[in-house]
Amino acid sequence: MNNQDLTDLLLNSSIQLDHQSFVISLAAALILSYFVKLTYNRTAQTLSNRDYFSDTLVILAMVTCVVITVVKFSLALSLGLVGALSIVRFRAAIKEPEELVFLFLAIGIGITTGANQVELAVIATAFICGAAFVFKWLRSTRKPKGLMDVNVAQIRLPRDGATLSSVIEQLEQYISVAKVRSWSITDAEQVFTVWFSFADGVDTTPLVETLSENLGEGVEFSLTSQSGIAE
Repeated sequence: MNNQDLTDLLLNSSIQLDHQSFVISLAAALILSYFVKLTYNRTAQTLSNRDYFSDTLVILAMVTCVVITVVKFSLALSLGLVGALSIVRFRAAIKEPEELVFLFLAIGIGITTGANQVELAVIATAFICGAAFVFKWLRSTRKPKGLMDVNVAQIRLPRDGATLSSVIEQLEQYISVAKVRSWSITDAEQVFTVWFSFADGVDTTPLVETLSENLGEGVEFSLTSQSGIAE
């Protein structure tokens, strides 16, 4: 490679874009990432808002596809992208490992479709999403059926007041399975963390009203529900 060829490789920023190929790649990124979104919603165990997070997977894959489509035509643009990303600081913390995995999957879809490797993207997405469903099925064989939909309650009780059993009695008509996962005691209070599953077909809308009317003085009850308390 002579000096002129090297100069052209480094400085050439012209984009020779095949519009039909670009539309196909972008559509493939949209369809595959939407399938990833559905997979995440069905298999994720996180207690955060899965619908809100999974929507970003579709946009992320499409944006990555566009970026790769542009920078693959020029080394100069590629180096410029690396420089731009090196000065950007992302402060959003990813707390769940599975969120990070699906983010990488969405980026991978964008990269492969942007590089016109649509067939590779389809095969990889099918295998990875299939593996996610297999792992979900394996988890279901190891867990009691009632705890597949995990809800977490934190209950604070005064040492000389209501007991945990009296609180659970108020929840019996709403839950099917409950397990105490942690228990801490201080001079003034007891704190319990309880995992439970709502009973099938039960209207949980009156739950908050029931607890507020029947819990004793000094009792604090906070609930994080994976499936939602009410709609």
